[in-house]
Amino acid sequence: MDTREPGTPHPPADSSYYRTFSMSVYEDALAGVLAGLKNDLSAFYANQNERYKAMVSRMDEIEVRASRPPGRTWPFDSSGTLADALHDSPEWKAFSMTGRGGFAIAVPDFQRKATLTISGVGSSVSGVMPIQRVGGIIPAALRTFRLRELLRQPPVDTGLIDFVRVKDYDPASPVSEGSDKGQNAINFEAASAKVECLATWLPASRQILQDLTGLQEAVNVHLLAALMDLEDVQILFGDGNSPNLSGLTTQAAAWNISLLTANDGYEYPDIISGAIQQVRASRYNPTGIVLNPADWGKMTRLKDSTGRYIIGDPQTATETRLWGLPCAVTDAMTAGHFLVGDFVTGAALAMRMDGVIEVSDSHSDYFIKNLLAIRCEERVALLCYKPNAFVYGSLTQSPA
Repeated sequence: MDTREPGTPHPPADSSYYRTFSMSVYEDALAGVLAGLKNDLSAFYANQNERYKAMVSRMDEIEVRASRPPGRTWPFDSSGTLADALHDSPEWKAFSMTGRGGFAIAVPDFQRKATLTISGVGSSVSGVMPIQRVGGIIPAALRTFRLRELLRQPPVDTGLIDFVRVKDYDPASPVSEGSDKGQNAINFEAASAKVECLATWLPASRQILQDLTGLQEAVNVHLLAALMDLEDVQILFGDGNSPNLSGLTTQAAAWNISLLTANDGYEYPDIISGAIQQVRASRYNPTGIVLNPADWGKMTRLKDSTGRYIIGDPQTATETRLWGLPCAVTDAMTAGHFLVGDFVTGAALAMRMDGVIEVSDSHSDYFIKNLLAIRCEERVALLCYKPNAFVYGSLTQSPA
């Protein structure tokens, strides 16, 4: 600050005035720094004094504990606590001397004091232990083979299918030279098959289908599987009375058990061989066999007199074939029975409408209740062109 009187001329640049003013400024600044250091040192010493008192108190406590009778298990016994283990540890003693860094101690046999259990951590309280959930919905057991796979599936455009098939015809005969040729006769018969509707449905709320991920897909899969299960049964055993299909076993020729002789001995494969023989005797070429899993399993366990398996080997994959023909193994076939036939040209599954799934609230009061009807249906007809191309019979009926 300039203390000269107003109007006083400035002193020369090299005068003592400036040197005196500069020294006073430095002295004031130094005094401020020294005062700050003094305050910091006072606070530091006060803090250290408090820590020293605390350390002395802890040391007194340690000396008291050290004077206890021997035989106590450190760090836990009937009176020991986790604080005891902390205060008695050499790691704490070293830390309390310096107050720097951190420290860790090992606490052996911690389970002696408290055993951790599921109930102990409060699993009964919602949200304490999160539940792990597997995504999606696990499907029920479904058939892996469908009988429609054996048949051709031509499309049709009407609800009723008529067809004409040859029932029988007269054989030709040799003719001598110059003689009249023998006249033949071919007998025809008309047949028809009605397109039937196979269907199933399921009610469900709109909310559950929206909120539960994967439910709609699971419902669709199982409804379609239920429809295909019904189709399998109808292809085999439909009685032909609408709305049932006319199944193959109801039109097939009965198994002629006289083709085998009981005295020769027989097994299930022998009966199948006889049925194949019967189909071929009717001038048809069998293309497949339908068996129940229980019967197929019994055949694969057949052994010869030395104990060796006849069909396949347990250590290798056994092909589902008998006498060169593929076997359709399905529980749609009744156990103890079989069907052998020409599934390629002898029959067909005419498709008017393949299986479809539709969802609607147009049922009863479903609209106001937010309910949905999920429907799965198909329209099909089973055409059996050659009934004698199929043989149906029992595996347990004794040959003549």
